[in-house]
Parts: sequence; structure tokens; C-alpha cells
Amino acid sequence: MPITLGQKIMKQLKNKSLTISQLSGILRKDEPSIRTTINRLKEKKLVSETGDFIDRYKIYKIADKSINAIFALNILMNIKGVKAVNLVTTEGIPVDTILPEGADPKNEMRYAAMTSAIVSLSERACRETKKGDLNLVLIEGQEGKLLVVGCGSEFVISLSLDDTISNEQLFTEYFKTIDIIRSTLVNLQED
Repeated sequence: MPITLGQKIMKQLKNKSLTISQLSGILRKDEPSIRTTINRLKEKKLVSETGDFIDRYKIYKIADKSINAIFALNILMNIKGVKAVNLVTTEGIPVDTILPEGADPKNEMRYAAMTSAIVSLSERACRETKKGDLNLVLIEGQEGKLLVVGCGSEFVISLSLDDTISNEQLFTEYFKTIDIIRSTLVNLQED
């Protein structure tokens, strides 16, 4: 799945705050395309203005509320058996990812794209089989599990779990923590 312009912008803004003009130069895209994408990211509250200006250009950064999301992801990452945690928009734009030490950073975009595809297909299956709104998706493999949980209408949490966690443990012990984090992230969307 190709990387979207929004994903490229978010990746650049993780490193430092930039203007539309600077993003245009770095990404080799015209300023109107960058501006349109920045406006979409602002609507989703993923990007905000810093309040500072370079010449006449506004400077954009990752939205402050994503700091709370990072804190939430760190809590999830500390659950025994969790190997990776990902928070993405429903369109597949990574907000933040915590991968195992030594993991290839390119996996962040792939992980976000896979999560988005899983959510899209699962939502369609729920709609077409009249099961209501998507709550969660659990994929179980021989060496572990992938749990994808919706967080409101805009975000999704994806957890990669090793094979030491049983389904009983997941839903009796760990899901309470996951649900608290999920509620926190839903509340951030409403602010």
C-alpha cells in the first residue's frame, strides 16, 4: 500500500515543526497539496499551529493532545506479552507507534496500513452482516495475536501480542486496561 501525503507530513512533523513551504521543499509536492492535506490533518486534530511564524508562514506541529496518546500507548506497551502498539487514524495515518527495540522504522507505515485495511474490511463485514458497529478484531496466529480496537470514529489501537497471552487472560485481565485507554482516547477526540 503506497504511503499517503498525510503519512509523509506526519512523519516529517514528528522530527520538528515546519511550515507549508518547508514541507513542500522536503516532500517535493506543491504548496496547495500540502496546505489541503495539512487542513485535513488539522480537522482530525492530528496537526496544529505552533503560534509562531517564519516570515508570513505559520508553523505546524503534531497536535499537543497526541502527547496524551503517547502516554496511553506506553501504558499498553507495558502489559506483559505486548510486542508493539500502534495508534492510527481510520485512514491509516500513524499517530504514534511503539515497536520492539531494533525494529525497522519502515514497519511503522506498513503496520499503520495493515491496521487501516483490517478495520476497513471488518467494518464492511459488520455492516453487510448487520452486526452493528465494529468493536474489535482479534487475529490469532501460531506465534501470537493481533488485536485491533476502535477508539471512536477517528482512531484505532492495534496491539501485537506474543503467544504467551491466552484469550482468557486478554479479555479478563488486560482488556480492562485497554478499555480505559480506549475511553481516554475517545474523550480526547471530543475535546
